[in-house]
Amino acid sequence: MKSHAFPFALILVLSIFLVSCGGKKGDTGAGGEGQTTPTEAAAQENLPAKLAMNEIPLDAVDKMVKIIEADSNWLQRVKDKAATDNVPLVFQLKDDARFFLFEHQAEYGVVPIPEETVQAEIGNIKGNAEWLSSVERQAKEQGISLEEALRKNALFMIDQRLK
Repeated sequence: MKSHAFPFALILVLSIFLVSCGGKKGDTGAGGEGQTTPTEAAAQENLPAKLAMNEIPLDAVDKMVKIIEADSNWLQRVKDKAATDNVPLVFQLKDDARFFLFEHQAEYGVVPIPEETVQAEIGNIKGNAEWLSSVERQAKEQGISLEEALRKNALFMIDQRLK
């Protein structure tokens, strides 16, 4: 007669192990209790949830396609990708535009960011002399106002937290 004790013991040990490894809400597993996930952190900062790729508005995609088409280097990279993948250029343009907007939702206004959140981030930049100096250099190099450069940098940082 065969013994079923070993498989039963193995299942019991694995079950106990899996139950003991279960995390608590807000525990990322990387640093212990009390850490929040990026989604929870965004919610605490009053940030909107990041849109899924298929939720990016079509009008925003169309505007982004025009931006890509106006940049000869970017357009050439998209043409090369379309040729390599044997995909019509119009489809590749829309795919690249959608992906870019997915990655840069706050910067390009795809998701609304509360103004107080943007202003708080601008305050963080202004509170760091080295960072502010870097933003001042960017403004000069890009030929834009300091306020515009601060806003762009603040939205970029918010975008990074949405990811």
